Amino acid sequence: MKEWFAHIAAKRERIECWQRAACGWSQISFHSFDSALDFLRAFRRILLRLNPADSIRWIDCSVRLARVDASLAAEFFRMGTDVILHAPSSLRSHLLALCINVTQIYGRDAMLDCLRAAMAITEGSSDQDVSARLIEVALKLSYGSLGYCCAFLQQATRTIRQWEAKGEAHKSFSLHLLDFVGRLPVKLAVDLFEASLPLLERAETGSPLAVTLGERLIQHTERFIAVDDDGAVRFFICGAKLARLEDVTLIDKWAALCDRFANVEGAAFHNFTTLAEGATENLVALALTHGSEGKAAVMAALDSAQLVAERSIVAASKCYEMSSALLARLSIDAYRDWVKRGLASFAESNKLIAYFAAESRASQKAIAETSDTLRLEDVLPVLKRYISMLTGKELPLIARPQKCDLLEPESDETIGLPPTIVGLGSAEERFRYYKVLAAQRAGQIEFGTHEMETERLRALGLELCRRFAHRPPASLNGETDWRTLINIFPQTALARRLFIILENARIEHLLRVRYRGLRRDLDWAQTLPKRARPLDQYILKYEPFLELLFVEALGSGARGVLDEEKRAWTEKVRAVLAAYVRKDGANVADTIRACLELYEYLDPEDPENALHWENERRRDVSPRSEKGKGMEDVEGQDGIGEMLRFEGRRGDAGQIRARPLAQAAWGAPATDLQVGAAMGGVAQPLDDVRLPNAFYYDEWDARIGDYRPRWCRVIEREWRADDRNFVKRARAEYAGLIKQVRNRFQLLRPVGLRRVRGQVDGDEIDLEAAIEYVVDHRAHRTPSDRIYVERQRRERETAVCFLLDMSGSTSARIAANKRVLDVEKEALLLMSEALEALGDAYAIYGFSSNGRTSISFYRFKDFDEPYSELIADRIGGAKWLANTRLGAAIRHATRRLNEQSVATRLLIILSDAQPTDDEYSDAHYAREDTRVALTEARASGVFPFCIAFDLRGDTQLDEMFGRNGYSIIQDTLRLPEKMPDIYRRLTTR
Repeated sequence: MKEWFAHIAAKRERIECWQRAACGWSQISFHSFDSALDFLRAFRRILLRLNPADSIRWIDCSVRLARVDASLAAEFFRMGTDVILHAPSSLRSHLLALCINVTQIYGRDAMLDCLRAAMAITEGSSDQDVSARLIEVALKLSYGSLGYCCAFLQQATRTIRQWEAKGEAHKSFSLHLLDFVGRLPVKLAVDLFEASLPLLERAETGSPLAVTLGERLIQHTERFIAVDDDGAVRFFICGAKLARLEDVTLIDKWAALCDRFANVEGAAFHNFTTLAEGATENLVALALTHGSEGKAAVMAALDSAQLVAERSIVAASKCYEMSSALLARLSIDAYRDWVKRGLASFAESNKLIAYFAAESRASQKAIAETSDTLRLEDVLPVLKRYISMLTGKELPLIARPQKCDLLEPESDETIGLPPTIVGLGSAEERFRYYKVLAAQRAGQIEFGTHEMETERLRALGLELCRRFAHRPPASLNGETDWRTLINIFPQTALARRLFIILENARIEHLLRVRYRGLRRDLDWAQTLPKRARPLDQYILKYEPFLELLFVEALGSGARGVLDEEKRAWTEKVRAVLAAYVRKDGANVADTIRACLELYEYLDPEDPENALHWENERRRDVSPRSEKGKGMEDVEGQDGIGEMLRFEGRRGDAGQIRARPLAQAAWGAPATDLQVGAAMGGVAQPLDDVRLPNAFYYDEWDARIGDYRPRWCRVIEREWRADDRNFVKRARAEYAGLIKQVRNRFQLLRPVGLRRVRGQVDGDEIDLEAAIEYVVDHRAHRTPSDRIYVERQRRERETAVCFLLDMSGSTSARIAANKRVLDVEKEALLLMSEALEALGDAYAIYGFSSNGRTSISFYRFKDFDEPYSELIADRIGGAKWLANTRLGAAIRHATRRLNEQSVATRLLIILSDAQPTDDEYSDAHYAREDTRVALTEARASGVFPFCIAFDLRGDTQLDEMFGRNGYSIIQDTLRLPEKMPDIYRRLTTR
């Protein structure tokens, strides 16, 4: 009976399949009769091999594709059907279900890409278990998001070979990873899958730890899923980056650090892993350029964050975030000392957070005291002026990592200097070394290293072509420079090394002749331990000779016992240096001739085949080739965060021996010289680091009891809007008051002359001083010759700065047709007329803020700018803007006032005295910073005074300005009348 029912059911399924096929053919033929014929041919094959359920899925997919595009359906019938028929039965159902879901994607191209990707996975993998699991995961993702499913399929297709089993461990890891991916939400699944691909790639290339690291990461990630699935995936992403260092201990330490955050209630784990992604990437980039020392640096970052987490979770996250930048500046020991110093100095959470975020003055001081690094950006303005004085030109200055202590000429007239100088005894010595490097770079420009298409270079080029006639012909058309000529040498790498050493020697000699003041610095630089060879270059057989040349040309000369061969080489080097390099008027052509002499003396063998030479030549193209790349671009730069240690010691022969970075101690003695890139191996222009109109100020944080250094950026601008109609209305309304105030202020102006005694020349003799002169003379003492009196015109030594609050609060209406800002503008127009009558120096500024990095400081009138109708129109055109970061505005106005050489400096602030900004954490923070800014102003000799309006109480003003530091205008409309009286009272007491 069971067999009969099964037979009936099978027939029924078959009949249903035929019915669906007939219906499908009808629908397809409606769109394209050719596609319908292809459908019938493919269906005949499908019916014989597939079960009815899979056949129905195939029919549904065919109909949907035909509706979208006939050519797409035809490709599916011809090629897709073959893939489906040859797929294993365990994979076939999932593949067909996935194809049906994919047909719902909007857009023909996206649909085609997904279908092709699914077919490629099915057909391209030799491991059926892995391909089946990939399709199964893709099917699960398609139910959640077709877009993410498409991204997953395309990633899997590009890396299909990495998923093929390379052994049981690799296969087990692959299946485990795909199972885990399939359990995640769609977006997180795709993110984790993408992060895992580098692990699989390393496993495929034979990395013994890749599978172990991957399994360990998955185990930890599965634990964190229960805490926060998004945070767990980000943990995996960061862990996959750390896995590039191939150290299981790093993964375990990373998991232990994340456990600290996972055990805290709330979003601590999620927030930390989100922040840590970029920090981890920077750490790994730094570590990859330092070998085993790089791993030690990452260990230090993880250990330090773990240590700080015992006191404050938020401070630990800041510590980890800052670790890469600080480890690029500090040695590992110095970094650990900085961490210990912070933990020992502070107990409160707020102070710890500010310290480990490097946002407090105490933290910056600790970094400076533990640092043995000087950054280029810190001395950039001084070096630019120094270079300008040497060359007479304004040249761009860029940060460029050095591979050794030889300055390879730039591709154009730019000054490339290392981003950091690390080591030496003090900051003064590090700056001194920067000056030496800058002078040498400037010398390359001044003394013609970059000269091109000169007669002597063209003649030398022809001579080299004849000398190396067996070489492929060199092109000398139009752009003959030193690079073109060096490329003619058969052994280009050797010739290049010879030229760079000799050219450095030529520039140094000419600097000594032209600028005698540089000799002491150049002599000092010669005593520093240096490295003559880049780490990535070693010319077999000739390296000892190149190091001897380096010592003779740029050092103190070879010393000790030399064998006969090296002694002969040394004598040859000295003769060549004297004949070509160290002579008056030596040029770059002389350097190349010296290079040729030494090259011929070494007599290197030619490359074995022309192909090698062609590769060298293509790699060593001219900087002005079609692509416009210089030598440094083609040869490549060191990676991000590169830090090169230049360490060596003189041996018996006097040559300098390099010690590989991987063998050197990170925390080197102060006598070692270290030059490198703090987070950035690619040359970046630094001209915009300090904008001429941008000023940085510290801000007081009362919560930590310390300043946040360089926390606020004030951008000074000229106010360009104007309103002539407003000025006319204001003058008409206050015409009588303006005339009255001008008359009153004119009475305050000093009249007549004053007698100034004690002058060496003057209008009359001072009788008392003359008597003292006679007495001293008779007593045989040296008398003073200051016996005259001079009559000088009286002047008021007063400068006042009006600081106008242009925040949104000044838009409040106080009358039917007036806002607070309108009354302030009227008062400033009135004061301008009065001060013109009085003669006091004055300036009018306005300010508004939109966060700590965008504080706008507007010039309406500067101290040295005469009052005019243009100034009046600017005042009339003032508009209310955003927020009130009052502390930073006060500091900048104080700066401007302190530039005035007068006895009395007055700062009058027109504001509601309620500092607010988007990033202020609370009102107390804002008021305290304002109070400290006012205290700083008084300490510098500036008297600040606030004219506040529309306030109900004065408690906050007492706290910020003190009892005598403000005046409240209850009736804001009367501000224009009261302001002159306030000013007269402030300047006559």
